[in-house]
Amino acid sequence: MRRALQVIAILCTLVIGGASLTLIVSQTAWFKDWLRGLIVRQADGYLNGRLTIGRLGGNLFFGIELEDIDLTMEGQSVVAVKDIGLQYNVLDFLGGGVRLDSIRLNRPVVRLSKDAEGWNLGQLLKKERKEADREGPGRPIAIGEIGITDGSVFIEGPLGPSAVELPSRIERLNATVGFEYDPVNYTVRIGHLSFRSPDRNFRLADLSGTISTKQDAMFFEKVAIRTEESALSLDGSVREYQKKAALDLKVSSEKLALQEIGRLVPALRRYAMQPAFEI
Repeated sequence: MRRALQVIAILCTLVIGGASLTLIVSQTAWFKDWLRGLIVRQADGYLNGRLTIGRLGGNLFFGIELEDIDLTMEGQSVVAVKDIGLQYNVLDFLGGGVRLDSIRLNRPVVRLSKDAEGWNLGQLLKKERKEADREGPGRPIAIGEIGITDGSVFIEGPLGPSAVELPSRIERLNATVGFEYDPVNYTVRIGHLSFRSPDRNFRLADLSGTISTKQDAMFFEKVAIRTEESALSLDGSVREYQKKAALDLKVSSEKLALQEIGRLVPALRRYAMQPAFEI
C-alpha cells in the first residue's frame, strides 16, 4: 500500500509540475498534447520505467483528466489505469511540493512480481532521500482524498516460502484514502478499503484507520479490519520493525474465525475456533 501510494503521488507530481510551468499558455488541444508529452519525458527523472498517457484533458488550473495510463518496466506493464481525475488549486504549488484536493482512479490494474532485489513496485521509484529503510522524493506531497474504483491486483511468479500465502488475484478493489508524505515519512488515512480474492475465497469487507511512520517506527491509530466472519482492531506502534521489532500494541477482536484467516495463513487452517480476545 505504501509503495503504491508513493507511485501515485509521483505521477501526480509529474502532471502538476508540468501544468504549473505553463499556466500562461492557452488551453488548446495542441497545448494539451504537448503537455502530455512533457509529462512523459519528465517521468524519466523520477521513475525506473516508462510512462505513457493516451489523452490529457480538463481545466489545467483546477483539474486534469488522464486516460489510458500505463507504466512499464523492462517492457512489462506494472501499473495501468483506465482514467484518472485530479482536482487541485494551482496556487497551492507555488510554495514547493505537491498538494492535491483529490484523485479519482477508475479501474486501476497493478501487476506485482518479486525477484532477488524485491518487489517490482518497490524498484519503480528512483532514490533521492532515505531514512531508516524508506527512500523517496525530496519534496513533500499531500493528497486530500484518493478514490479507487474497481481496481485489480495480480501477483505473479514464485514468491518463495512464507507464513502468508498471498492471493494470485485481487479484484473489486475499492478505497477512499488520504496521503501525506514529508520526506521521508508518510501518513496514510484509510476511510474505507475493500476487495475480494477469488482464488483464496476471501473477502475484506472493510479496512479503516491511520498508519504512519517516523524514523524507525510505524504507528497504528484506530485501525479496524472486518471480513465476512471476523473483526479486528489495532492501536499502538511497532519500533525497529526492520530489525528486532519492539511491539507496543493493543489488539482486540469480538470474533476471529481462524479457518477463514487460514485461507491466507496456512498454520491456522487446522483450528476450527472463533475466539474473542484482547491483547
